[in-house]
Amino acid sequence: MATEGTASGRSVSGPLVLLPPPGGRLSVSGAPQAAIILVGSTEIAVEEVGAVRMGSTRSADTLAPGVAVIAGERTITIRIGADGNRRDVIRFDGGYFALQVRSLTADRFAGSWVSGGAGPEESGGYFCATRM
Repeated sequence: MATEGTASGRSVSGPLVLLPPPGGRLSVSGAPQAAIILVGSTEIAVEEVGAVRMGSTRSADTLAPGVAVIAGERTITIRIGADGNRRDVIRFDGGYFALQVRSLTADRFAGSWVSGGAGPEESGGYFCATRM
């Protein structure tokens, strides 16, 4: 659900598939206290809520997954888009689409999201996911 930006009031839904990466946790360039704990894909039309599409959301490549769940010391962040999840480069500029997990149970998680790019416009909102 978008609550900020040009698509405020719009929502999207769709499948989200998350699995442990082959070989276990993956390192995150430039973030030694963080690790990618799940990778996957989604078919959500991110543009419908004003988010920036950061490449394929369906990529199954573990070097650039469509979805990456990153566990930090006290945070869980979900990045959407293969270009934003590339592990072979350290990004310091460009667009972003990140979900911050605020609540987590055995069968669902929820939180807030923000997205932006080269321009001054930023979008954001909230999300929830339920195990199917």
